Amino acid sequence: EQFPALLVTGPRQVGKSTLLQHSAPEYDYVSFDDPLLLTQAKEEPNLFVLNHIERVILDEVQYAPELFSLLKLHIDKQKRNGIYLLSGSQAFELMQNVSETLAGRIAILKLSGLSLREIQSIPFYDAFIPNQQYLVQREKHLQSIDNIWQTIHQGYMPRLYEQKVNWDVYYASYVSTYIERD
Repeated sequence: EQFPALLVTGPRQVGKSTLLQHSAPEYDYVSFDDPLLLTQAKEEPNLFVLNHIERVILDEVQYAPELFSLLKLHIDKQKRNGIYLLSGSQAFELMQNVSETLAGRIAILKLSGLSLREIQSIPFYDAFIPNQQYLVQREKHLQSIDNIWQTIHQGYMPRLYEQKVNWDVYYASYVSTYIERD
């Protein structure tokens, strides 16, 4: 509501795409994991932007840096908020492109993995304010943790809580694919 564009960034597999699709079901969804869409965005960026001019989620946008200057032009022409929702995982490269072209036009939010409150399904949604009132309210919802070391080692990735997965194998594979891809 406050910016023409929004970028959600963070590690792979923390739920950026899911969050955007769930929060904005009325937006069209474009993933640059699709080779045809990526090719169009890279080879014909003007045509791509003309075909996706409004209320669109652009997922894995770091793969199509050619679009950033065109998005800027379109945003400046439209002068409206909420036109584009972007997501991307490769923070350094992505942030460099965003800061060069969309500064002042885009809100940037970093999505981390699940919090302990989310893992334990604790219904306490107050914004964190480090004062006595907040601490008293939060304390009413605290739950004991049966095995704190299990929780620490299992980590915060949503997939590890959606289904039974060996977290040791999961993280070894995650790191391996991250290194191979980046």
